[in-house]
Formats: sequence, C-alpha cells, structure tokens
Amino acid sequence: MKSLKNYVYFLVGIAVLVALYYLLTNGQNQDYGGTAGEKFAAPAPSHTQRKKPLAQPSKFDVSKKFLSKVNLLKKAIKNNPKDTLSMREYADLMSVAHNPKVANKYYLKILKIDRRRVDILFSLVSNYYRLRNIREAKKFNEKILRISPNDIGALYNKGVFLFTEGKIKQAEKAWKYLIKKFPNSPAAKLARQNLKRIGVTRNKK
Repeated sequence: MKSLKNYVYFLVGIAVLVALYYLLTNGQNQDYGGTAGEKFAAPAPSHTQRKKPLAQPSKFDVSKKFLSKVNLLKKAIKNNPKDTLSMREYADLMSVAHNPKVANKYYLKILKIDRRRVDILFSLVSNYYRLRNIREAKKFNEKILRISPNDIGALYNKGVFLFTEGKIKQAEKAWKYLIKKFPNSPAAKLARQNLKRIGVTRNKK
C-alpha cells in the first residue's frame, strides 16, 4: 500500500498540468507584455532590416513593462469595477507572477458577475491546487461539471480528486468513463497512463 500512496503525489502533479493545459488551449492568446524576469527573443530581421542582431531588452525593461501593464489594468478595474476583461487579464498576470492568492481574489469577483464562466472556474481549480488547497480546488471542479457535465478536463480532474482521497476504485471508474466517452482526447491518454501505473503498482504489492 505504501508504493500506491507514492503515486498520489505524482498524479496530483498531473492534475495541475491538465488544468493548465486546458486553459492554455482554450483561453485567449493575449500579450501581457511579459512577466518579470522573462527574456524576449528578438525577431529575425527581414530583408529590409539591418542585419545587425536586435538587442534583447534587459530584465529591468521587462519588469518595468510588466509593472506598467499591471498598473494600467488596476486603473481600468478601479474606473469600472465590472470590467471583467481587465479583471481576467490582471488575474492571469498575477497567476503567471506566482501570486495565486491575489489572482483568485479577482477570479472570484468575475464569478460574482457571471458564475457560469468555466474558464474562470478552471483557473481557480489550478490556483487552489498550486496553493495545496485540495478542498477548494475540488469544489470548483465540481461546479464546472454541474455547468458542463461532459467537460473533458473536469472529468479527468474528478478522477484525480478521487485518487487523492484514497478512493482508488472510484478514480479508476471515473477515468474509464472518460476514456470511453472521449477515447481520442489528450485527457483520455493521461487517464490510460494513470490506470496503467495503478495496475503496475498493484502488481508490485
């Protein structure tokens, strides 16, 4: 049983990645101006540009750009407390900047305006996992399933939550349902890998 418990920590890590993967593939591709410490790759010069390589901005320049963007968003939210677009962008920035508590504050504000925002609910699932608040992460994942019962990411995460609670058979059932329902999805591929690992662990007991 000890070896089986070791897989809990491995699979919890996968849950976070799946939530983030879902957001990255379904969220808006927005340019936030970079995060503090991020390096920008200089664009390749065209035939009309000089051949001398363009200098990359310094960390200070990137940080300054990041803070400028943050301040603009905070001002926009202050001027219009119902500006969910600015709130979402600001919350996403805070998440990327490793400040999930502040991000969650604004995600929750958005939900007060529109409680059916599945994209926001997924952000909360991801951030609460990062904060190791499994109870809250599970709560928001369940809200996703109430809104969208066949959401692939939430169905996968349901199995992970059951697994972390020690409900191995129920987790297997949840993942098998996902595989049967959406056999060609990336989440189903991960579910198969999890089931295989559980089987291997049992065989080693």
